[in-house]
Amino acid sequence: MINKIARAWKDYEYCAHNLMYIRTRAQEIVPFNWYYSQHKIHKLMLSSKRPRIIVLKPRQEEGFSTYFCGAGFHILHTQKNFRGLHLAQDDEASKSFAEMYQTFETHFGGVNGNPLLQYKQKRFGADDAVYPELNSKVHFGTAGQKSSAPKKGRSKNYNFVHLSEFAFWTDPESTMTGLRSCVADEDYTYIIIESTPSSMGHLFYRMCQGARQGINEFTFFFFPWYEDPKLRLPLEPGEVLELDEEELEAQGRYSLDLEQMKWRKMKKRQYMLEKGAQGIRNFKQEYPENWLECFMANAFGYVSPETVQDHMARIEDENQQAISVLGKPYIKMFEDPRSSDEYVIGIDSSEGLDVGDYDYACAWNVQTGNQAGFIHGKFALQTWADYCCEFGKYLNNALLIPEANNHGWMVIERMSETNRYQRIYRDPVKRSISGVPRNIQRKGFYTSSNSKKKACDKFKIALDHSVRNSIVGSSEYKVYPNDVELCREMLEFEEKDGKLGAVSGSHDDRFMGAVIGFHGIEAALQKVTIYG
Repeated sequence: MINKIARAWKDYEYCAHNLMYIRTRAQEIVPFNWYYSQHKIHKLMLSSKRPRIIVLKPRQEEGFSTYFCGAGFHILHTQKNFRGLHLAQDDEASKSFAEMYQTFETHFGGVNGNPLLQYKQKRFGADDAVYPELNSKVHFGTAGQKSSAPKKGRSKNYNFVHLSEFAFWTDPESTMTGLRSCVADEDYTYIIIESTPSSMGHLFYRMCQGARQGINEFTFFFFPWYEDPKLRLPLEPGEVLELDEEELEAQGRYSLDLEQMKWRKMKKRQYMLEKGAQGIRNFKQEYPENWLECFMANAFGYVSPETVQDHMARIEDENQQAISVLGKPYIKMFEDPRSSDEYVIGIDSSEGLDVGDYDYACAWNVQTGNQAGFIHGKFALQTWADYCCEFGKYLNNALLIPEANNHGWMVIERMSETNRYQRIYRDPVKRSISGVPRNIQRKGFYTSSNSKKKACDKFKIALDHSVRNSIVGSSEYKVYPNDVELCREMLEFEEKDGKLGAVSGSHDDRFMGAVIGFHGIEAALQKVTIYG
C-alpha cells in the first residue's frame, strides 16, 4: 500500500482510479473512474507546466468540475504551501466543491476501514479546508450573484484557481481583474475556467473566442459528442445507411464514420419525436458538433440561430480577419477595395458619449454582397462624421447611408456642410406643400417603426438566402457578413411586443448599421436616383 500511495502522489490519473472516491447524485460512494472527456482534459493539463485552460461545456455534463476539484485535492498533497481557490456561480455549487474535498479525503484508499489520510489539525468548513501540517489551504467561494463577488481573491496569492460556470457570473470583468493579479506567472500555477455557455455578450464567450484565435493566455478546450468512443451504433450485416443532405454535410465536415452517423440519426430522431421541429435544435444544444452550437440555446430568434451559426462557421472556415488601413487605423477591412466595384456604407450613430451605445459603419460590396469592412467605436459626433467620409472616399466614393434620427442629423450636416461629401443617400418622402402632395428627398435613412421593420425583415431574408445549404435561386440577393461580432449581435436581437431591438444589456449598433447598409444596396442595385 505504501508503494501504491507513493505512486499515487506522482500521478493524478493513477491516484484517481485506485485511491479516490466520489459521491454520486444517488448518494452512493463509488470509485473515481474517469469519463473519456476527463482523460482528454487531463492530457491537456499535462501538456504545460503552467496550465491556463478555458473549457466550454455542452449541456451534457462530462464531470469537468469533479475532475478539477480532484486535481486541486491531488496538487494540495504534492505541492508545498499550496493555496487553492474554487469559485462557483452560487452557494450550492460552492458547497458541493467543499463536500468533494471531504469525500476525497474521508474515503481515500477505500470505502471500508480506516482512511489512509489522517490529519490531526485539519479543519473543514463551508468556505475553506485548512491543512496546517501541509501548510496548505483551499478556499471555496461564490462569485457572480453577490455584490461582494469582485472582492473574491483579492489580496491573496494562489497556486491553483478554478472558476466554475463563469458564464453566469454577473460581473466577471471585475472579478477576473482581481483574481488574475493573485496568480504568479510561474510554473506549477493553474488557472482553469469552465462553464456551460450563456449570452454571446458575456466575457466567457469573448475569452473562448480569444483563446481559439490565440490572442489571450488560455488554451481552449471543447469536447464534441463525436469524440466520445461510446456514442456510436454498429451497422447490421448488409445494412445501408441513407443520409440526407444535412447529414452528408455533417459527415464531411466532422469526418464522421457510418457508426457515428447511425447513432446521430437515432438520437436526432429521438429528439424530434419528443419535440417536433424544435427537437433538432435541442439535439444540437445537447450534443453540439462545434463550439458555436453551444451558444445557440441563448439566441433570441429574430434571425434564425441556424442562419447565424452558418455565417459564423463560414467566417471561421475562411479565416476572415479585419485588417486596419494604413494611416487610418479606425477603418477595418476584410478585402482590398477594387476600382471596378461599388460600395455602400450603412451608418448607425450614437450620441458621441463615452457611455451608452457605439458607432458602427458597415461597408458592403454591392457586386458580391460581401461585408468589405467596418468602423466601430465611440467617437465625438464631428469626428465620427469625418471618419465616415474618409471611409467612403477610401471605398471609391461609396454611397453613405447615415441614420436620420436625433444625433444623426448632426452627423449628416457635418458630412454635407463641412466635408462636402456628395454621395449621401436621400429618402423619398411625400409631403403636402400648400395643400399639394409633393415628393421630396430627405438626406439619410429615417428609421420609423415601419421603415425599421421593413428594412430588418429584408436583411434577415437575405441572410437566410446566403447560407450554404440554401435552395433559393441565383436571382435572390445574398449578403455575407464577415464581422463575427455583428453575427453575435444578430443572436441578441429580438422582436418583442411589436418592437425590434437588442435584448436588455446588449447592443444593436452593428446590426442596425448592417441593415441600413443593406437598404443602400437595394438602392444601388435598382439604380434609384435617390442620392446626391
